[in-house]
Amino acid sequence: MEKNKKRDPLPDSFETIDEFVEFWDTHSTADYPEAFRPIKGKVNLERRRYYRVSLEAQLGAKLEQRARAQGKSLDALVNQILKEQVR
Repeated sequence: MEKNKKRDPLPDSFETIDEFVEFWDTHSTADYPEAFRPIKGKVNLERRRYYRVSLEAQLGAKLEQRARAQGKSLDALVNQILKEQVR
């Protein structure tokens, strides 16, 4: 940050995720070094394999409806069903 440039104060908290996103979309983390601290941790960079399959339209619609009713994503429901069937 330039020495003479004024920065907006960093809010103590954000009411919504939209406020958070708006703030950081328009500000640089480099201007707020005091807000960050180093951490130690491990990162697993192992690549996961993903497969893409096509579903018949009616089957996909039924699965999507069931997933919504269970509060899950379609991916989570399909993975659950397949894991049960593969066992």
